[in-house]
Amino acid sequence: MARVQALARVAALEAGVPAAVLLATAYAERRLQLPRAPAAGAGWIQLLPWRPTRSAFSVAPVLGLSRDAIYAKPELGLRAAAQLIAHQGALHGAHLDDPLSWRDALAAWNGATFEESDSLYAEDIMDIVAHGLSVMNTDGSTVETRRSPDRPREAPAVSARPDDVVGDERVPFLRGSDAAGLPLAVEPRRVRYVVIHTMENTFATIVDFFRRPTTGVAAHYLVRARDGFALQMADERAVVFHDACFNEESIGIEHEGYLADGPLWFSDAMYRESARIVRGIALRHHIPLDREHVLGHSEAPDCSEHSDPGPHWDWKRYMQYLREDE
Repeated sequence: MARVQALARVAALEAGVPAAVLLATAYAERRLQLPRAPAAGAGWIQLLPWRPTRSAFSVAPVLGLSRDAIYAKPELGLRAAAQLIAHQGALHGAHLDDPLSWRDALAAWNGATFEESDSLYAEDIMDIVAHGLSVMNTDGSTVETRRSPDRPREAPAVSARPDDVVGDERVPFLRGSDAAGLPLAVEPRRVRYVVIHTMENTFATIVDFFRRPTTGVAAHYLVRARDGFALQMADERAVVFHDACFNEESIGIEHEGYLADGPLWFSDAMYRESARIVRGIALRHHIPLDREHVLGHSEAPDCSEHSDPGPHWDWKRYMQYLREDE
């Protein structure tokens, strides 16, 4: 049994949380891996001091531990996360014997700025719980949880598209904001390139980040790793700041995951949905589907030093999917 699964069972039993919920949360946030370069509180499940529902401050006395110890040791961070999720479970009527009853508790525990982000976060975890886990860790150990296939899949948290937005009509639209806190401005321009990014974070976190009025960056599309679920956050006619000096003629697509994790987040579902979106962009803007016009962030001729999507992005497979309907 994997170390994280054994520790999750103990933490879940101590707190009164279904182990399947705790493991699904760890999978959604970190793919059951510890960060290669951990910062304070960067364990299997993130503890965030600036979000009261996710902060170790309130739970440290309950566990009889110092906050520094909780943030420094992943196994203690897992116990703290379990306690905090359990607290929300008690407030939202979740049941220990029903893992699928924890949706509202997880949304509350996430504690983001925008309700849509919390809803996306909780729905992702509930879908993982429903399907169960069978994951081979990098150390060769396996994490497994049971399926709960009786759960009806809920509609995405955001599903309505404005009629006047240019983009992929199959992708839900959720408007982001530019640095001035205003809707991203639409202006006449010629789109000639698509730039592929990795988020260096999770999908729901970046949704929240891109919606804040104080955020000075954006992207046109976001794609989730596990199932390829996508959101459009800016009209394709809008110039958004996604690539330093290379924004005027490009559309940016952000993909969930971390460069340091290698190919761990780059699922086939992600590649296929991203490629489908790019095929539509190319059709609408008359962009050739080749490597001169579909670029990685590190390849764009801008003034930044980014290295994403990195050496583990499978360009051969991606380009094959891009050309499937040609």
